Amino acid sequence: MIGALAMAGGAIGQFVSWIGAVLNTATLEDNIWFAVLLLLGLFSFGSIAVIIYVIAGPDGTETARFRSGVPARPAPTA
Repeated sequence: MIGALAMAGGAIGQFVSWIGAVLNTATLEDNIWFAVLLLLGLFSFGSIAVIIYVIAGPDGTETARFRSGVPARPAPTA
């Protein structure tokens, strides 16, 4: 029973991490990572896709900062 609960918890955690990776890549200008993560997840290879994304994927912070047109920090005034 405890083993089954541990497996269920791991499956839920893996699903949540896959959803987070897909949502994080949805805002990138280049949608290749988004498509790869989405398709691999839909074909039941989501855990492999998330591992590859964690190792080699973009985090999206640089693109989001420049995409908004607003600098991350205002320039200091003298």
